[in-house]
Amino acid sequence: MKLLFFSLLAFGDVLFVGGIFNECALGVVEYFGTFRRIVHAPEFFWPSSRQSVPETVRALHRKIRAHEGSLMLVAHSKGAAEALILVLQHPELLRTGRIHRLLLIQGAFGGSPLARASCFGLMTPLRFFFREVLVSMEPENTRTLLQEAYKSFVAQTSGSERENFSKKIFYLRSAIEADELSSALLPIWRLCGDQLSHLGQHDGILLTEEEKFDAIGQDLGVVQFDHFDLVMRGVGMRASEEKRSSALRHAFMQVLED
Repeated sequence: MKLLFFSLLAFGDVLFVGGIFNECALGVVEYFGTFRRIVHAPEFFWPSSRQSVPETVRALHRKIRAHEGSLMLVAHSKGAAEALILVLQHPELLRTGRIHRLLLIQGAFGGSPLARASCFGLMTPLRFFFREVLVSMEPENTRTLLQEAYKSFVAQTSGSERENFSKKIFYLRSAIEADELSSALLPIWRLCGDQLSHLGQHDGILLTEEEKFDAIGQDLGVVQFDHFDLVMRGVGMRASEEKRSSALRHAFMQVLED
């Protein structure tokens, strides 16, 4: 634990970027709770869940530009996709060291089948209130945003730069069986699980295979957690704090040692 703590101090500040519906999670659980025990004076960015992906990317850019010094970004779910899109659109953030590492946890790089209107058909008020963000998180829309950002990235960088930047981006994916989901995730699964279960390995919200963007970055592998359990502590979570802390410390050390 002490080794990790001092390694993080040497690399500067850490900014955590929350995912969709973080406002709801913050009311009942500790979002990034385990990280708070191992990171010195972390900063947090909680985007509005009513914002689309492009809107949040712009807001995150403003947040980072206002920060003095170098940052490591630790982003979750939709926030991970937005963090990646940001550095693809603005590679100068990596080039100048404004961002020196990205740890992208359970990233929604392929969107989520659960964002489709058919899944939320029984939740019309939710679909109406969060329309912009849910539309931008539909698989085809998220993939299009990422592909466009990557084209911009290629146009702005050399091959050697892309190879170097790829060493600074890390993906941590997860997978779980339906009968091992945390109770916090069960209501969503009971309503929408059939949209996901037949498509392959998943974490209850996203497909495991799509929690990385193959064109750039390094895969840290797959851990056995659902989409909430890995980054949240408190009511409705199933994993033990020891298991969660061990997985996250290991991921941090892999990122910092590279």
